[in-house]
Amino acid sequence: MKTDLFNSSRFGLLLKRQIILNYKTWLTALISVGGAIIFIAFLNLVFSQDNSWISIFDSLGVVAFFITGLVFASLSFSEMGTYSKSLQYITLPASMFEKFTASWLLTSMGYVIFSTFTLLVSSAFMGFISLVAFKGEFLMFNPFTSQYGNAILAYFIAHTIFFLGAVWFKKAAFFKTLLTMFVINIITNTWFFAWVMIVINPFKMALEMNNTYIPFQSFTGIESVIQFWVITFSILISVILLITAWIRFKEREV
Repeated sequence: MKTDLFNSSRFGLLLKRQIILNYKTWLTALISVGGAIIFIAFLNLVFSQDNSWISIFDSLGVVAFFITGLVFASLSFSEMGTYSKSLQYITLPASMFEKFTASWLLTSMGYVIFSTFTLLVSSAFMGFISLVAFKGEFLMFNPFTSQYGNAILAYFIAHTIFFLGAVWFKKAAFFKTLLTMFVINIITNTWFFAWVMIVINPFKMALEMNNTYIPFQSFTGIESVIQFWVITFSILISVILLITAWIRFKEREV
């Protein structure tokens, strides 16, 4: 069923256009990052002569692709940075919702798939080198771990921030988003510190004066509860940021 808001055939063509326009940049970046991780892992293999090289992919590799993905998210609407390109982009035979969704889908889910595949291929290459040249084990990056799952969740949350920055700022969106986050972080930390000084410290002093203490056992399991609410709150904020990005994107059409 065709609608003005969304049409599957039209959306497919738009996705194809976006991939054709960006695949060279993405391919170059992914190969470069993957090559750098392979080089670092190779040095680790040469000097350590053990299987610790695989941890390079689990830590540094994930972080490197995480940051690269945020840069790509900041470039989601780079076509709208100049008047001529912006006019060409806005007049494409697709709805604003399709354009917004296509950019979000490619830089979030699409990027996670591409970067995970790159980590798998890169680690397999290193595993082959370890097996053949150093008589070690053939190891590969394992994407089915809770650690990597948490990294993907963190990426999706951070992605909404930089995706909003891509909509909001016409140029240098990545750095302007970082600066905005820095300012907001200072404000929130100051606010939290003020509440600690005004409320929590006097309460703690009152408990100490009355020789009242809370047994450590009372906090058993509180870490999981805090983690649950932090994740829930982060997802809620991400949804709000995504809605804000959509509203701002529609305003830029005008």
